[in-house]
Formats: sequence, structure tokens, C-alpha cells
Amino acid sequence: MFKRTALFIAVAAASALADVTPAPLFTDHAVLQSGMSVPVWGKAEAGEHVTVTLKDDKGDHKAEADAGPDGKWMAKLDNLETGSPGTLTIAGKNTITLNDILVGEVWLASGQSNMQFGTMIADQKSVDKANDPELRLFYVPQAGSLTPLDYLKPDRPMAAKWVVCTRQNLMGAGSWGGFSAVGYFFGKSLREDLKRPVGVIESSWGGTRSQAWTSVDAFAADPSTKHYVDEIEKFEKRTDREKMPWFWADFGPEKEKWMREVGNEFNPKLKAWQEETKKAKAADPQAVIPPAPQPSRPSPDPHFQQAPGILYNAMIAPLVPYGIKGVIWYQGENNAGGPRNTATSSR
Repeated sequence: MFKRTALFIAVAAASALADVTPAPLFTDHAVLQSGMSVPVWGKAEAGEHVTVTLKDDKGDHKAEADAGPDGKWMAKLDNLETGSPGTLTIAGKNTITLNDILVGEVWLASGQSNMQFGTMIADQKSVDKANDPELRLFYVPQAGSLTPLDYLKPDRPMAAKWVVCTRQNLMGAGSWGGFSAVGYFFGKSLREDLKRPVGVIESSWGGTRSQAWTSVDAFAADPSTKHYVDEIEKFEKRTDREKMPWFWADFGPEKEKWMREVGNEFNPKLKAWQEETKKAKAADPQAVIPPAPQPSRPSPDPHFQQAPGILYNAMIAPLVPYGIKGVIWYQGENNAGGPRNTATSSR
């Protein structure tokens, strides 16, 4: 009985390895970039032949590729034109069909808090009228990694997949008051001007510096920024991965749990400090006020999202080389102290 069970598990595992799987950006409701050679890629069994077909009212667009020794494959669809919603079929030993695929214009919206700031906070009235079947949104879950990743792990239901722009999806797709307000209004403006489908990919994290969004390879290639390579190597040595499971793709749920626990511990202390401060100032306007209490921090390094390359690896690398028209970037105060090339520590 044990041998049969082991054999079944081995066969099932081999079958799973043979399945063709697309990269995380290829889901239902996706928007593909027109006017360029559009890469479609993923994994399969080594040597497996993969056929990619887009079918819409403009006809059938087909591309083929063979998986390499590492199982990775990439095919390119050429001359895509805007048309009615179609289907994208990816076929090898198995077949995956993605529905409601549009061809139009795709933009990446990235940066820190000014980009993360959500639509529900920015303009409630506009959000109430947000339904647009030809505006699509893709939210990249917040995560960090010491090495470039080729996958995204959703930290909420509307993450890591294309969704149609509706009020409900705008509320659920982002991490701070909904999907990026800058990203949404930018996409909405393009829709009005171009009269064609638009897809916006949000990949943002408030309070981060631009170094975290830059690849380590880019730092290494320029002598003036090579010191950041040493910085990330030092960071890796002092990082206890077992104590920091959210350092990888499990960041979202662990971060929320930590915030709940810290809030329960910290808020009463802060309230007590505020009341004592108020009484002290009322009794003596010149009274020396002790510093406000600070919340505890997770160990070993609460500032991991500032390390060079850390967000590029987890939140940009998995998107490459998806076909896009361009990038909008909103970077603010976290580089204000060193707008030129600085060696600001990631703590």
C-alpha cells in the first residue's frame, strides 16, 4: 500500500512539473500592449513546445516557443491591434485559456506613498462613477526579496490579477484606501483621450527610497553607485529569514498581524502620554515634556523595504518583460535628503 501511494505521489508530481504555466501578469481581463512585439512567457517541462494564440475580432495571432533546460519559455505576439475582447490560449501538454483579453495601452505606476495613496481617500465622488469595462487594474502585492523573483503571491483577493475597473475593485485592489489614485486618474484620462482600452499596473510602497526600486545589477554597473551592492550584501548577512517570514512573499498577512499586535500594545501608551503632556503643559507652559513613546519593532530589521534592490526583486522583476507603453513614477520625501548620489544607510 505504501509503495502504491509513493508511486501515485511521484506520478502526480511529474505531471504537475509538465504543466504549462504562464507568468503572473497573464490572467483573465489582461490588457496587452498594441504596436509592439508582446512577450508572453512562463514555465513548462524542459523542451516542451508551447503555442500562444490570441483570438479576437482582428483574427488569430499565434506565436510558438520551446521551453529551455530550466523550463522557461517565451513567445512573442506581433502586430496586435485594438479590437473586441478576445481569448488568450497557452497550450503545451496542457491548455490554459484566459478570457476577456484586450489590446490597448499599458502603463506601470510605481513609487512611494504619493503613488500608493488610494482612490477612496482622494476623490470619493469620482470613484462612485468609476465603472469602465475597458479600464483594467493590476495591483502588485507588497513584498521584498534578496533575489529577483518570477512570481507574485497575492496578499488580498484583488491582488496579483487583472480586474475590470469598478467601484468595488478600486476599493479592493490597493493597500491604502484602494487602488492608486494617481494610477487610476492617469488611466481614466488616457481612456478619455485615446478612446481605447487601458491597463494600469500599480507597484508602490509608501515611505521607501528609490534605491529599493533599483536592481542590484544596475548599481554594480556604475562605479558611482557600486557601494549599494556592498550595502545589500551586509543587509543579507544580518537578516534572519526564519524570524522574518514576511521578508519573502508572505509579507502581507504577517505585516497585518504585526500591526494589530503593536497597535494593541502601543495605543494605550500613546494615549497616556498625550494626557500627561496636556496636564503638564496646563500646569507649566515651560515644562520639559518627555519624548513620545515609540512602538516596538519586528526583528531583526524593520526597515528591510529600504535595502537596495529589495523591492525591485519582488515587485518589479516579476513584471519584466511585460509589454508596456511606459512608466509613471512618483518619488518624494524619502530621497529629499540626498537627491544626488548618496550613501544613505538602510539601517
